[in-house]
Amino acid sequence: MDRGLSSIASPAARARALALVATLLLAGCGAPSAARPDDAARVLRGEAGLEADDDAPRFALPGLEVPEPPSSVDVDDPALEPILRLSEALLTRARAEPDPTANGERAASSQIDRYGPWIGSIASGIRDLWHALERLETRQLGVHVVACAVVGGTLRAVASRIDELPAPPSVDTDELRETFRDALHGVTEPIRDRATQALGVCASEAVGSADPSLDEWRRWCDDANPRGVTRAASGVR
Repeated sequence: MDRGLSSIASPAARARALALVATLLLAGCGAPSAARPDDAARVLRGEAGLEADDDAPRFALPGLEVPEPPSSVDVDDPALEPILRLSEALLTRARAEPDPTANGERAASSQIDRYGPWIGSIASGIRDLWHALERLETRQLGVHVVACAVVGGTLRAVASRIDELPAPPSVDTDELRETFRDALHGVTEPIRDRATQALGVCASEAVGSADPSLDEWRRWCDDANPRGVTRAASGVR
């Protein structure tokens, strides 16, 4: 019977298993769909992920600063609601923490196990967010640009949080620390690939738009791209 990570005796093997778990959970995420430009707009008030002030509403996502809404985009557009809601859930999910009192090899295995459910829940949330982007139905180019930017920025931020997970104190040899970091990199690599896809679509679709306010979003997506390059012609549309 499969007992999950607890059936793996070696801490190094358990650390590597985390990367495999996340990769399997992310499997099946295709490329973001392309926008179908149109001047149609839909309005829904009071959804999560929005911030209003005396001047104009803005997108408000914890730890993710994006430009002001494009002039062609209503921040209350219902097409954006699932993107904003799922992004906010990922950005605010409490991080798993190691037990500072544990020590020894068996404790190292146990501490690595503590990260498993958290990374699994993050991977599941990413899959839901990506599928929401795939299913996005809008005829407004600006809405699609914003959605890709938010998804790409969220995935970049999540990947950074995973990379910053502290090694448990019981992971106390160079070999174990290297394996632990390699495992985290194995988790974040496909997440950054998705971020690059979404940010690349954002930037490429905003190029030459009739809406000049989208140019700020194009620059933001270029700057946020974890690979430092826009895949304007990569076929991820």
